[in-house]
Amino acid sequence: MPHLLILTTFTLLLSVICGLINKYTLKMPTHMGILAIALMGSLLGAIINFFFNNPFQSAALFLLQEVDFSTTLLKGVLAILLFAGSLHVNVEELWKNRLSIGMLALVGTCIAVALIGSCFWLIFPLFQLNIPYIWCLVLGSILAPTDPVSVIGMLKRIGLPEKLQAIFAGESLFNDGVAIVFFTVTYLIATEASHFTPSIESIGLLLLKDIPGSIFLGFISGLITTHVIRKAADKDMEILLSLTLATGVFSLAEYLECSGPIAVVTAGLMLGHNSAHHKKHNDRSHNFMLTFWEILDEVINCMLFMLIGIEVLAIPFNSTVFFISLLGILIVLASRALSVILSGWVLIKADPKPLSMFSILTWGGLRGGISLALSFTLPTTGPREPFLGITYTIVIFTILVQGLTMEKVSRYFYKDYLMKKENAH
Repeated sequence: MPHLLILTTFTLLLSVICGLINKYTLKMPTHMGILAIALMGSLLGAIINFFFNNPFQSAALFLLQEVDFSTTLLKGVLAILLFAGSLHVNVEELWKNRLSIGMLALVGTCIAVALIGSCFWLIFPLFQLNIPYIWCLVLGSILAPTDPVSVIGMLKRIGLPEKLQAIFAGESLFNDGVAIVFFTVTYLIATEASHFTPSIESIGLLLLKDIPGSIFLGFISGLITTHVIRKAADKDMEILLSLTLATGVFSLAEYLECSGPIAVVTAGLMLGHNSAHHKKHNDRSHNFMLTFWEILDEVINCMLFMLIGIEVLAIPFNSTVFFISLLGILIVLASRALSVILSGWVLIKADPKPLSMFSILTWGGLRGGISLALSFTLPTTGPREPFLGITYTIVIFTILVQGLTMEKVSRYFYKDYLMKKENAH
């Protein structure tokens, strides 16, 4: 296996090349531009490789094989990305809207899993695919969560109202952890794992341990780290302690069989809020820590989106999967809309512009690396190949189509607010 430094250098080099091409041609937001260029480059490489022996495609496939996208994301950089995203969330707005966020993240995700899974179960036979219902629910749990990496980056760029940003960010930060719980449960049932007996008690115990247990673990860890940071009063120690918190609480949660994503998000929210609002805390140290995490977040995001772009080389596609994927885009959008209505109707009804909030929450439900990583964990004995193709197509559509048009949609529904904000600056 190549040295880690070589793999990192190669990944960074490809990200830089894609980023520079985007800067002088497409001029998209950096992450999306890197994804688009990497995707186009991979498809072009595949076409060239069809006629000639293409060494660049061989190198890209080698990189994908060595990096192991699924393990690297779910067991590695996810902790960093979630922690970095949670540091910048307005906790006061989050707390004000805690019920709505909880409903969207828990009930909304559950509804989305059921709707997506059921719709795919109905359409698979039309394409001569006999896939059991439980496996369709596995696919539902893969496609249900909105991706915090994509969503938070989008929110920073657009500048929507604080309340809407907090709801969006809170839901996306927590619903991936909830979806991973549903994925674990449905996957264990689908594969008939001998150590797991599906029942209301066993599933309830799993949810109780994963959600409240993970929140408690993150809360306590964040509280202790905040106290130590205040005592240390040193910017270098603040960065080291925050890194230790992000990686440590995620690892501890995984070891205790809790939800690493939920624990690290809670810890990040605690640290970000307490550090920013403590009167005796050094503002320069806090700003230095935030700057460090912003840079780290940007670098890892660029590398992640580049890897997503070249992952197309590892996805098995055929005409059947392609047409199912097109229907899948409509299924995911419709399921997102229904889950938002059913789980957040009180929130939407109370809003002065209910149609605007509903539209933004629906169209802004981007899918990303988490969904793709989960699909790569599926065994070859199950419906892995069609699920990979479907998931990849939907992820690319949500990031490049929904993500790139989200600003226009926001300006249509929140034109007065955004214009007033721009004029104030």
